[in-house]
Amino acid sequence: MSSRRTLFRKVIRELASLKLAVLIIISIGVVTAWGTIVEARFDALAAKKIVYSSIWMTIPMTALVICLTAVMIDRWPWQKRHTGFVLAHIGIIILIFGSVVTGSYGVDGSLTLGIGDKGKAITVNQTDLAVYSSMDGSQFTKIFDEEMDFFLKPAQSNRLNIQIPDGEIRIIESYPYALREQKFIEDKENDRAGAAIRFQLQNPNVNMTEWMLQPSKDAAESKDLGPAQVLLVAQFPRDFGGRNAIVLKPVIGSEQGAGKEDRLEYQIHSARTGEIKKGSLTAGDSVDTGWMGIQFRLKVSTARQRRYQL
Repeated sequence: MSSRRTLFRKVIRELASLKLAVLIIISIGVVTAWGTIVEARFDALAAKKIVYSSIWMTIPMTALVICLTAVMIDRWPWQKRHTGFVLAHIGIIILIFGSVVTGSYGVDGSLTLGIGDKGKAITVNQTDLAVYSSMDGSQFTKIFDEEMDFFLKPAQSNRLNIQIPDGEIRIIESYPYALREQKFIEDKENDRAGAAIRFQLQNPNVNMTEWMLQPSKDAAESKDLGPAQVLLVAQFPRDFGGRNAIVLKPVIGSEQGAGKEDRLEYQIHSARTGEIKKGSLTAGDSVDTGWMGIQFRLKVSTARQRRYQL
């Protein structure tokens, strides 16, 4: 019994040594520096998945808890003068335990609210892989939907086969934070193809250029720009939702007669004054929106397009 107690005391003193504590703290500092580099290169979510929730952080944090516990045991029996020492060590252990519980069972998300708005739904960082099928590009049927994280399990190491009615889709490679390339190709033979436009919004403080594509001729596409929105529609809506809006309706030149070119009819709605400005545009035309001196310029407009995403 005495030998066991002596061995226990020896192990506790080794675990409570200052040298071990310094080594653990240095290890945590190195891993934290690594996480800072990953966060600077990608974002906080990537740093959490790759570093802070990995075994490389779990091991030194677990060692720190063991070391802190051993230090308190080594000082047993505690005296009144040990109160601050014990509470400090217990507080650190509780913080570490709380972070583990939060990481395992907590929900991390964001909720964006405007002045006077209310909301109950949050946006979380969960990622899903969804596959849809369509015969005409307008009606879509979901054939696969599953939560996946290619950050933690890259497709290269966990190849996925998705069964579809006429065969299967094989996902063989994934690229975190890859940039998407889009190409728009004119499709004059498809009467159901939607219009594509490239527009620019510009004033002394704003300069942005965007593409928009209708999923099909009768569908609508919208782009939310915060206090304003741009809509590409088949028919003008009656209600603009109390927001600044630029609504664009494609008019195919061939449907208007020989020699006619494709153009866009527009309605610009001002939420502040309730005024609606109307007119038409062709590629290269500009119009004053009436919002903070912002000019809307139509750079490219074609009536029937197909989109390729690479």
